[in-house]
Amino acid sequence: MRAAPGVLARAIGVDPRSLARWEAGKSRPRARHAQAMVAFFAVRDARLAARLAAALGQPMPPMRAEPTLPVATLDAATLLAADALDVPASRLRTVLSRWLRVLVEAGFDARTVADRLESRVAELSRASEARSAAPAADLARGASAVRGADEALRGDEERRSAEVPRPA
Repeated sequence: MRAAPGVLARAIGVDPRSLARWEAGKSRPRARHAQAMVAFFAVRDARLAARLAAALGQPMPPMRAEPTLPVATLDAATLLAADALDVPASRLRTVLSRWLRVLVEAGFDARTVADRLESRVAELSRASEARSAAPAADLARGASAVRGADEALRGDEERRSAEVPRPA
């Protein structure tokens, strides 16, 4: 299994050029980067991670049991989201599986993604409120301008009618 250099570099916190130097044997990763690399591959391919750990002189990280997600729970969550979006659940499952695969391959965990999504929803909500407030303010300014123009027109009409000579 080969990770894209940019994905691996981001996941372990280094520049992709550092990876290239390590692969070419021009330099060796620091211990913390070597550990991060082993951990990155350990969740994807345990055999590869073990070979990498041995080559880098690093211990294998402890493997934790993968939590199981009951199918009924997954289906219920998918159906709720599909209903909310008014799309078929089968279509949503396809999109979600691709989306999650990209995030996992980039090294993100579910909690990080959930936290970031929640903060993004809040950001977008605030931006939406600001945009909806702006038209209201524009309408208020427009209404004020119309009232001002109307008053000015009435004032002009009153002045003109006062200037017109009245027949005797």
